[in-house]
Amino acid sequence: MNDIKNKRNLIESLFDEVIDIYIAAISKNRSVATGMMKSYISKRCRYFNVSGAMTFSKPFFRARKAGNYDGSDIHELFHVPFDKRYLIGNQRFSLTGIPLLYLAESLPLALREIGCDIKHANVALFLPKYSNYYHEGMYDITNPIVYNLLTIEKKMKAGCKLTYNHDLPISFNQRDIDEYLARFILAQCFHYPVQDMYSGSFIQEYVLPQLLMDVVNENKWLGVTYQSCKQIIGEKRDDFSQFVDKNICFNVPYQPSRYNEKMLADFYYATWYCGEDIKTYSELKRKISEIKFLKDNAIKKGFNMNDYISYIVHIEMHMNKMFETIGRDVYLKRKIYRVEMTLFYKLLEEITPILENPEKYNVMRSNR
Repeated sequence: MNDIKNKRNLIESLFDEVIDIYIAAISKNRSVATGMMKSYISKRCRYFNVSGAMTFSKPFFRARKAGNYDGSDIHELFHVPFDKRYLIGNQRFSLTGIPLLYLAESLPLALREIGCDIKHANVALFLPKYSNYYHEGMYDITNPIVYNLLTIEKKMKAGCKLTYNHDLPISFNQRDIDEYLARFILAQCFHYPVQDMYSGSFIQEYVLPQLLMDVVNENKWLGVTYQSCKQIIGEKRDDFSQFVDKNICFNVPYQPSRYNEKMLADFYYATWYCGEDIKTYSELKRKISEIKFLKDNAIKKGFNMNDYISYIVHIEMHMNKMFETIGRDVYLKRKIYRVEMTLFYKLLEEITPILENPEKYNVMRSNR
């Protein structure tokens, strides 16, 4: 706190730079403002918040209000088709007519984003394939100060001794505080809620996020990870670090067809449509045990199962986070969370044949 209090001049300079970027966007031209945004990120943030595939190769959810379409067809829960791009309005991270793939860390968050409940929605689970994305980057614009402080709190409760002035590239430290402040200010500006009284064809709160997407596209990053503006209120409030409150936004490269099928093939996915049966926790646990057994057999045969180990771990981590956030009993009983578990079950069914017969699916062998 003392360090930050002594950085008032830096903080004011950072705000001035962000304000100058906005003014350039509305008074000069977009390319000038984009160049200024790129300069801010490279100088102030040092590109340190470009995350690798290991951080985003985990379950994400998408929801759509039920209607006159086939809710079991994954394309209906994928990006807006290219031949209907005229339906896409101005969005936080994209301009009119540009399709993106917005996904949420949890099913409740995905539903809250579209203002719908599980009784009237079709939903899908998307899990990026690590092997297809391992060389790619996703720009992370979540709040670095809050997440670092929550991590420190958890480590301290576990008895870990930490100092602020250490020089190791882990967690919060004095060496990187200037960067954290720069990223914090930018993140707050990117996430600022739209003021309804000023909404229209031009939305001022979208100017800065859309400039960031210009930089993302120029650097050929996949998209952005960002904190949702829709608050998810859990039953338990004693561990905020467990809240699953992030969204991810993938760029969708244009294809001369309705959908980018190549991009869809980079995900494992499953759908649940309104009214379909839902699985129990016991059924999911049995499926996870089966998958682990098949994984172990494949490893014994000499196949590299690192990707599939990661998928299982991420599914279990997600459920543990939800247990800690809303309570185990709530997660196991409420329909919305049982639909989550159903999606996990169906996704594991999709990868079961791969683990049963890795030779057929050209799974790589381990290097020995």
